Amino acid sequence: DKRGRRRKIKKAYDVLIDPKTRTIYDIYGVEGLESDWSVTLRSMNQNEVREAYDRIERQKREEEEERATNPVSATSIEVDASGLLHSDYEIQDFLNLPINSFTISQSVDAPLTDNT
Repeated sequence: DKRGRRRKIKKAYDVLIDPKTRTIYDIYGVEGLESDWSVTLRSMNQNEVREAYDRIERQKREEEEERATNPVSATSIEVDASGLLHSDYEIQDFLNLPINSFTISQSVDAPLTDNT
């Protein structure tokens, strides 16, 4: 189909005419062009583009791993505020309330086997 060929040629031209997209294509191919990372405004050499791409991909993997483990944390503080109910108090009295307990808990989901 002629229209399909024209679209492909225009897309290839648009990639090759722009030095940034051409560098990305030269290093990573179509996959690099389809990724959602951005290129800085200054021109980058091939190694700098590779390092930026690898850094962004590593960050994505770390974020995916964190979401997969479903980290949960909670903090609980118990104070004795009964003295405030029986007297005139000032705002600074809130800062000196006795702490009865302080609890921090954290949990993650982790598979017990390699099969997920």
